[in-house]
Amino acid sequence: MQRTFGVIAGGLASSLTSVRLLESHLYEAPSGDAVFFRIAIGLILVGTLAACWVPAYRATTVSVMDALRTE
Repeated sequence: MQRTFGVIAGGLASSLTSVRLLESHLYEAPSGDAVFFRIAIGLILVGTLAACWVPAYRATTVSVMDALRTE
């Protein structure tokens, strides 16, 4: 549990640092704009859900007996 909070804190710190470094490349966007953070978090969540859902969906389409026979 402590490692999770450490990873979250590290990710937040690195994201704030990288936003400040990339501020010069963003056109008329403030460095700590919450909209950009929400969009980025949303995109990461959508990608994570897709990466989890696709293999789970494929696993549900396989017959249990076929899976056991290949073992």
